[in-house]
Amino acid sequence: MVIMMMKRHLVAAFLVAVFILVMAVMPLASAQTEVVIPSSVIEQGQSTTVPITIENTADAVSGITVNLWFNPAVVNVTGITQGDFPGSFTPNTANTADGWVRVVTEVGANPSLTDASIVVANVTIEAVGVGTSCSLGLEVVSLLNDSFQSIPYTPMNGTVTVSIVQIDDYWSLPSTGISGTSINATVNITNMGDESWFVVSISGAEIETGYPLVGLGTVKLPTGESVNVPVRIAVSGNADPGSYTLTPVVYKLADYPAGDPKAIGSGKSVTIS
Repeated sequence: MVIMMMKRHLVAAFLVAVFILVMAVMPLASAQTEVVIPSSVIEQGQSTTVPITIENTADAVSGITVNLWFNPAVVNVTGITQGDFPGSFTPNTANTADGWVRVVTEVGANPSLTDASIVVANVTIEAVGVGTSCSLGLEVVSLLNDSFQSIPYTPMNGTVTVSIVQIDDYWSLPSTGISGTSINATVNITNMGDESWFVVSISGAEIETGYPLVGLGTVKLPTGESVNVPVRIAVSGNADPGSYTLTPVVYKLADYPAGDPKAIGSGKSVTIS
């Protein structure tokens, strides 16, 4: 009996040792390399600049060729500037009327780039449509390591939405508030689309602790009209004292809260005591 128990213990110890050895030599799983362009919201007639980036690559990158596809009825690409690659940089905007541009860039005399986030190029996008959105589709023609071999990747496409609503940058928010009471804010919005019901959400968090605040207002707004929307932000008696940054966001009522925002305003600070 004693011998049998000793054998069992030896077998168990052997299995544990094998497991530890396997875990020690097993390579850690690395994050999948991604080629990314973020989503954005633009007011009609305005422009924004967004980066195309390479994220989470474990390989040294020597160069990339990438096409960006978009709907020319919604947006136009008006400029492309160089990112982190110090070598040759060749942007091609000859086909914007057909809805695509190309970027070819490489490291040049430098052997490679390695970073958690590498900027390929910065793309300036102008909104030419109203109340519509389109995808920003990435087609990676080549992504090469320092041995000029292909790097596996996943494209992370973005979306650009042309706002049907404008938020006045001078929306009002008191500079101070008291826990257990409410803050009354006012957001001026203009509807450039069809008559619709809108939700105005003001939300944010305490800078240090992340304690959240949120308030909502609704309004039905005809085409071309502006209105001051009152938003009441309830501050719980348990709210953390400190500085909060709050930002107004406008949704169509039918899209709230899961749909894309139609406009995003500038953030303002309030101190809660």
